[in-house]
Amino acid sequence: MTEDLKNPEDLTLPCYALYPQAIVHVDADAFFASVEQAVNPKLKGRPVVCGAERGIVVALSYEAKKYGISRGMLMGQARRLCPGLVIAASDYETYGLFSKRMFEILRRFTPQVEEYSIDEAFADLSGLRRLYRSSYPQIATAIKNTIEKDLGITVSLGLSLTKGLAKLASKHNKPSGLVMLPGRELAAFLKKTTIDKVWGFGKNSTAVLNKYGVHTVFDFITRPHAFAKKLFGKIGSELWRELSGHMVYPVNSREKTTCQSISKFKTFAPPTKDPEFLFGQLLRNLEGALSKLHRYKLSCQRVVITLRSQGFTDNTLEITLSRRCTAALDMVNPVKEHCHGCGSLRSQIRIRSPTQYFRRPRAHD
Repeated sequence: MTEDLKNPEDLTLPCYALYPQAIVHVDADAFFASVEQAVNPKLKGRPVVCGAERGIVVALSYEAKKYGISRGMLMGQARRLCPGLVIAASDYETYGLFSKRMFEILRRFTPQVEEYSIDEAFADLSGLRRLYRSSYPQIATAIKNTIEKDLGITVSLGLSLTKGLAKLASKHNKPSGLVMLPGRELAAFLKKTTIDKVWGFGKNSTAVLNKYGVHTVFDFITRPHAFAKKLFGKIGSELWRELSGHMVYPVNSREKTTCQSISKFKTFAPPTKDPEFLFGQLLRNLEGALSKLHRYKLSCQRVVITLRSQGFTDNTLEITLSRRCTAALDMVNPVKEHCHGCGSLRSQIRIRSPTQYFRRPRAHD
């Protein structure tokens, strides 16, 4: 089979091979806030944010988004936008339990489940039609309905030929969406999907592709394979094939039980010179990293914070705590000192926000 598409309209598969392999991506909608609403049904339909203990919005419900509230925003500002806002403290233990139950439900349908993050997973449904006497869309629908009924939260699903396409599909109709992307509908869907939606392409990659006239995913995969490889190397080659419907990244069903480091990045667009905003984003990243730390029941003693300026100059602080911990409270003061100590860099801040690394985490004794 040739690597390049001779005719762009040939980006489809025969009717008898709509799903040569069937991969589903499950993405919980506004997960932390949805869990708060599931635990306390009185909060259903109300604007809810998490992060009371930190003073910034760590997560928020779709009802809160309608008021212009966003993650990383200070609670005072969020209250001004929505006087009736419900502010909850982050309960990572409960979020972890809901995450575990969601993955357990997925494993009722297939043993091939990859836990991608606390609120996302991939599952390989290939070959299960005969077992369930159902089509792949029917199996995906059953997964969605079971999760929502058993857990009281909504999830969005994308079903397609590869992990890259499945993740693209799941983001297309949130919240509580269910998007099927078989081979024969691939071209039509990718023509209306902008390249920035692709899992693996950030703002810089999107900007480069736009310069070459690539604005949609269809534009990208109808370029020669060599084009993607030349621009982005191995990752570009793999994404080109994944988005063309040829599986490169199989579902890894081995359950992850630990990790050696945890990191969170944030790129600012537009640029910022506001140290308070910077500090809020730093705490948001910290909360995100700690949620994963809690999930694996780990603790850490070393934190590395890096602020990258517009000139790609890194300003880094390494913090060694007096004891292993899992609480953001133990890290806030040294983090704040670093954040406000970057006054000389404020006029240059543009590209990448502080990053937290948790190195050599160990389980609690």
